Amino acid sequence: MGKRILIGGGSGLLGETLSDFFVKKEYCVTVLSRSESYKPKNKEIKKIIWDGKKIDTNEIFDVVINLSGLSIMDNRWSDKILKEIRDSRIDSTKAFCDFIEKTERKPECFISASAVGYYGEMNEKTLTEDSPKGKGWIPDLVSEWESEVFKSTIRVAALRFGIILSNKGGAFPKMVLSSKFGVVSHFGNHYFPWIHINDVIKVIQTIIENSEMSGVYNVVAPELVTQKGFIYSVAEILDLSIVLPVPTFALKLFLGERYKMLKEGQKVEPKRLKEINFEFEYPKLEGALRDLL
Repeated sequence: MGKRILIGGGSGLLGETLSDFFVKKEYCVTVLSRSESYKPKNKEIKKIIWDGKKIDTNEIFDVVINLSGLSIMDNRWSDKILKEIRDSRIDSTKAFCDFIEKTERKPECFISASAVGYYGEMNEKTLTEDSPKGKGWIPDLVSEWESEVFKSTIRVAALRFGIILSNKGGAFPKMVLSSKFGVVSHFGNHYFPWIHINDVIKVIQTIIENSEMSGVYNVVAPELVTQKGFIYSVAEILDLSIVLPVPTFALKLFLGERYKMLKEGQKVEPKRLKEINFEFEYPKLEGALRDLL
């Protein structure tokens, strides 16, 4: 029998993709969901209902993975929404740590989502896992989030994700939606840390299999691109001649304070993955886009 895996946030894009991958490897997968109506697409995946604050099960797991967290971009920011964004990450992380401490047999490792937002707006200097925290609400949130993760007493890995590219959901389909009308748009010339979802899965699997891997990892592709360059690459592959810049005032009008998430970049390097000679399936943007488009 394969490993027993518990996934928080299992109904999201990454959670569902990861669950399907593990099932194919003949792992026993259990996902945590707040929705009574949610049904895993694969009947071999077990679901446990939870409230995001306590994991109510006596089952034993070899690996626990927390991908829980309210989307930062789905709702216009208000004090209430910002609190929900924070609490969904901090409370779920505390729940995982409590579960790990109380379970009869400790899991081999605890893997948690994190974000390159830790570095704040830093578009000039190359950022590695050793770089300091940036300034602002997002860096403060990510720092608090990771502090809770590393309170766990077992092997822990916090994955600072860049933009995860998938044609099944997330940011990518929205970014290229207008291509159906022969045009694509960019938000500026800031750096755009990205990674193909297949490589995210591969990173997680590598951490599970390698007992020496722990700590923080920048989960981004090694090729540095700007957001403008990213969109021009999309246009080239789709043979589109019209690429339009989106004015900042328009982003502010439609997104409010969330516009900063599209205008602020980070020049992030996956230093620690390079150090272990991790082999990316899609190290170059062109290959990733040709697979997805």
